[in-house]
Amino acid sequence: MKARPNVVLLVVAGLVLVLAVIAALVSASRGELDLDPATPDGTVQLYIKALYEGDEDAALALLDPELGCEEPFQQLYLSESARVGVLETEMDGDTATVVIEVEEESGAGLFESWSHRETFELIAAGDGWLITGEPWPVYYCGNEKVLVD
Repeated sequence: MKARPNVVLLVVAGLVLVLAVIAALVSASRGELDLDPATPDGTVQLYIKALYEGDEDAALALLDPELGCEEPFQQLYLSESARVGVLETEMDGDTATVVIEVEEESGAGLFESWSHRETFELIAAGDGWLITGEPWPVYYCGNEKVLVD
């Protein structure tokens, strides 16, 4: 009779393992959703994608020149990988706000991930949008503006 609890435990462990493999396969097979680059949320997606691909020129081109950012990515930290989802997009004339949820992974283990929300402010520019304000993960451009009286 003592063998029966061990068999049940083995079966449950096997089912958990099978479910974990299925979840990993489903997660890996989902493609990324490409948003319209002429929309505020599409602009944010392009910006984040450019950062993760190391294309600083493409990311910088999506920032409002009025920010005065010349080299904003010098002290940039990005986790090894991230999943980003748009939670909300609000447009008001020539301005927009995009709220995203970022789930980052450190690569240090199965449970080494965290999530946070970030808000992007955008302005209309021609046929597209530019990110203004303090866009994650930069927050600070490194340029000090001197006000003259």
